[in-house]
Amino acid sequence: MLRAAVLSAAVSATTALDWKQLPNAPWGARSDACGGVFNGTIVQAGGHANNTYYNDVWISKDAGESWEMAVEHAPWTPRSYHSCVILPNDRLMLVAGHGGDSWYADVWVTAPGDVSKWTLVNGNASFPKRAAGSLQYQESTGKLFYMGGSNGLLPPAGFGTTIYNDVWSSADEGATWSLVTEKAQWDKREGFSGQSSGNAIVIGGKTLSIIGGEKGYLPTGFFGDVWTSEDGANWTEQVKTAEWAGISGGSIWDIKGRSGHIVAQSEGTLWLAGGYLGRNDVWCSKTSSLGAKWVNVDKKSSWAGRYDHLLAVVGSKLVLFGGEDSAAGTGGPYYNDVWSADITAFECA
Repeated sequence: MLRAAVLSAAVSATTALDWKQLPNAPWGARSDACGGVFNGTIVQAGGHANNTYYNDVWISKDAGESWEMAVEHAPWTPRSYHSCVILPNDRLMLVAGHGGDSWYADVWVTAPGDVSKWTLVNGNASFPKRAAGSLQYQESTGKLFYMGGSNGLLPPAGFGTTIYNDVWSSADEGATWSLVTEKAQWDKREGFSGQSSGNAIVIGGKTLSIIGGEKGYLPTGFFGDVWTSEDGANWTEQVKTAEWAGISGGSIWDIKGRSGHIVAQSEGTLWLAGGYLGRNDVWCSKTSSLGAKWVNVDKKSSWAGRYDHLLAVVGSKLVLFGGEDSAAGTGGPYYNDVWSADITAFECA
């Protein structure tokens, strides 16, 4: 199994996370769902396992200990690689994604605090149909930003796929969208910032982010950079190659990027977990600056290596669930296990 690079000042074993396995979730094993957390409630929407696509919505009110189905069949088409974000008044927005050979550009939002009720905001948004883009909500301006993604399989599996580095914004909660820039400074990519799960990382309600991702399914197509922007048009490269990007060994697999990782945010700390090629390491970084170094918290966690899972912060708990570890994006294994770690006394040094 591939390992993340070892920092010169590694975290001691006493500060590593102590993962506890909770009961398996009642929903079918899957990856590429999206979701969020509002008022301490975890939400999971959609996802897929091989060629089975879901449009069910599940919630957990006790940090992953138990789950209940909010709706078996939401009004949006079953899909994966869609993006979600929490809006004011405890609403979940869902954008785009794909199911089988279909790609989408629709926008949906739930009723306040009720993820069983969905309203179609825009059935065909201005941005081209796509999946695995990044949806981010900028609290300071009330704007939504949707960026990146692709409309097909990536190289070497796919041909004729368009990979995006455009940025679109909406000032009316997804009803209309305008093009901010057709070509951002960062390279075209998908699956960045943990966006397969919709965990948008916006620092201080203001700073948009790009964290890793991929332009192809081979490790040579992975990114290890970190970018930030205040307006979606002007981007700054904070880190060219983050500490979590590479592995040791000096072989052709000495990759300089990561895909399928998931990023979550607690008070003052970013958490990055897992990734393609069986990774089950965990990293943290201070949110005071996305240019800060990343610290390797767990070189090898208790949970099986995976990608395109979900990672949520609920109070003092870091909760990880779902995902897959397929070698070529199909075949599995897919997971419905749930893991929790207490981060109450943890400080990312």
